[in-house]
Order: sequence, then C-alpha cells, then structure tokens
Amino acid sequence: MSDLKERLRFAEREADLESALIRCGIFALLAVAGFLAIQDRGMHLHVLADVGLYGIAAITSLVLAWRRVYHRTIPFIFATFDVVLIVVHVGSLARLMGAGDHFFALPAGTLVLVVMIHASMRYQPVLIGYIAISFIVISGLWPHLPEPYGIPERSVGSSDHMMGMAGMPMGASGIYALDVFPPLAVGMAACILIFGTRKNRRLLLNSIDLAVSTARLSRFFSPKVAEQLAAGGGALPGRRQDVSVLFIDIKGFTTLAEKMGPIELGGFLSEFRERVTAPVFAHGGTVDKFVGDAVLIVFASAEESARYAERAIRCGREILEAVQHWSSEREAAGQSPVEVGIGGHFGAAFVGVVGRGRLLEYTVIGDSVNIAERLERLTRDVDFPFVVSDAMLRAAKAGAGPDADADADAWSPLQPVVLKGRSGTTHPYGMRLVSAVA
Repeated sequence: MSDLKERLRFAEREADLESALIRCGIFALLAVAGFLAIQDRGMHLHVLADVGLYGIAAITSLVLAWRRVYHRTIPFIFATFDVVLIVVHVGSLARLMGAGDHFFALPAGTLVLVVMIHASMRYQPVLIGYIAISFIVISGLWPHLPEPYGIPERSVGSSDHMMGMAGMPMGASGIYALDVFPPLAVGMAACILIFGTRKNRRLLLNSIDLAVSTARLSRFFSPKVAEQLAAGGGALPGRRQDVSVLFIDIKGFTTLAEKMGPIELGGFLSEFRERVTAPVFAHGGTVDKFVGDAVLIVFASAEESARYAERAIRCGREILEAVQHWSSEREAAGQSPVEVGIGGHFGAAFVGVVGRGRLLEYTVIGDSVNIAERLERLTRDVDFPFVVSDAMLRAAKAGAGPDADADADAWSPLQPVVLKGRSGTTHPYGMRLVSAVA
C-alpha cells in the first residue's frame, strides 16, 4: 500500500508540473491577445489587472511544481483563485456591457468550464466538484458586492444596451465579445483535452503493459513478487536474508513415466504443477523453478522471515493433502497412485534476480536449498512424507501468531543425520498427515 501511495504521489507531482505549463500557456495566449488589443484601440485597466494577476498565479504554480513543492491543498488554492478571478472579471464585464449580473450572458462566462477541464488533468475528482460549487457560491454573492474598478452598471433595458459593446474599447469587447471569445475558449479547452487525453492514453497503455507482465509472472511468482518484478521491468535487487525453502519430488517418478506416453506424461506433470502451485500462492510463496517432477519453493520476506517459515510448513501440509486427494482420484479412475516427498529448511540464502537481458531468473541460492533437497531424499528412508530441519521448526514456532499451525505438535523427532556435503549434524523432524483426505 505504501508503494502504491508513493506512485500516486509521484503522478500527482507530474500532474502539477503539466498543469502549471498549461496555465503558463493560457497566460501567454491572453497576454498576446491583450497586446494586440492595446496596439489596436487600448484595453480597459481592469482587464490588464486580471491578466497580470493570472500571470503571477501561472508563474507561481510553475515555480512550485518545478521545485517539487507538493501539498494536496495547493490545487484547491489555485482553483479558488481561478474561480474568484473569473467571477470578478466576467461580472465586471457583464456590468460594463449592460448585462447586469448575468454571467453567462457573455461568452467569457464559460471560462469556468475551461477551469474544470483543466482540473480534470489531476487525479482528484473532488477538485472538479469543488470548482463547480465554488463558482455557484461566489457568483451568487457577486450581486451583493460593490462594483469594482469604478465600473458603472448599464441598465439591461436601456436604449444603449445593444450598442454597449460597440462603444467599448477594443480590448474589452473585441477579445471577450461574441465574435472572438468563443473560438478562443474552444481552442483553450481543446488544447487541454488533447494534452490530457494523450496523458491518459499513455497511462492506460502503461497499465495494460504492467497488467500483462504481472499476469505472466504470476504463473510462477507470488502476487507480491510478480508486482515487484513487473514494476521494476524484471529487475529485483538481490540480497542475503533468511528464507524458508521447500523441495518437493514425486516418489517413483521414473517408474510412473515409463508407463505413460508423451501426451499423457505432459498432462500428468501439468496437473501435478497446478495442484502444487495453488497452495504455494495461497500462502505467499514463490515457485523458484520446476525441474522435471521436482519443485523448488521459496518463502522469502525480509520483514517477516519467521512468519513465513510457519506459512511454509502449512503450505507443505496442504500440498500433501492435495496430492493425496489427487492420488485417490487417480486410483478410482484405475490409474497409478502418486506420492511425494517434501523437505524443508530455514536459513540464510541469496534472493533476487540473476542474469542479463532476456535471460533473467528470480531465484534463491545457498546452502539452505541443498539442505531442503537432501531432507526430501530422507523421506524415502523414513516413514514420513514431510521432513524439515529443527531450524525451520524453531522459526515456525517463533513466528506463529493467533492462527498458528494446529499440527505444530504432530512433528516427530528423527535420528540426527549428517547430510551429504555437510560436516555438522542435522536434527530432522517428520510429519504425517493428521487426517486422511476423503
């Protein structure tokens, strides 16, 4: 969740910068229009003041965005400024042109829609609602405020109402009147929408690519690891940490395979892998690799290594139950039964992505893997299908929470052994299924 919030915060900062650039573009457009008006017949003082204030806000927003100054209230502050400026500006023009306090009697009244479209670029839907409500409230208060800039209100019913705009300076009428402003407003809105649509399309494509990558990776990795790999483009820095390792192998697989044709053997292995991976992912583990009929499973978390040891043990038990159920189904169908051996160990190992280019592999490397594999071999010599080291059992008991493994006392100590390739003695424990699967 914290990673998701960090990504959203980054996207909001990028939206701040894009919004500030668009604000500066709008200011440049208004400044050019004002300059042309001044060159023609002059511009009313309050129009110059409003454009200047908007320019100050545009430059301020750009500086804040460029310096990565972010706070969730900043968009609302600028939105409030925009609404107040529009109400004062358009309200003054309406009075000057004899439209009273009817904002939408002038095309410039639609500026509030441009502001709402501009706000849609951000990832805060509530901001759009805030702008609409603010405009309704502030415009409702406008008739009760004194007339700014010393502008007298022309009577709507006066004889010179229809000639109001014709007698105004070019700067106040030519830009904001019926012949010029509508195309200007449409152009500004179109530019913002095009920019926003391009950004949303880019985000959509990135989301689709991430979803596809995650879906492919989730066939082998736990959802958490799949998301990390997809987000990092397949790169996940390696580290040395405590891990829980399970090694699973089908007993007597060579004999079983000799009785099957290629198609039947492929179907057999596919079903075996499907039944094994379901409990793995359910408990947050990762399938490191399949090697024929063998499966290497890893439970790795730097924050909850002991808790993951307990999960690994519960996962191993569920795999035994799943295989026993599958074996019963096969026997009922007149096929050969299936048995597996599981070895487990808890210890330090390297965990991460190795390889370059397209040859990337998320794996675990270390003596812990060898111990788990040799404990699995031990299941062939003892009457226990699930054998773990004392280190794994201690870690599981230490990390057991309120939902601790109910079969924690079902482990039986076995004779200490010296595993191949190791000089020290390993103290293994074995477990049988507590109850048969119907």
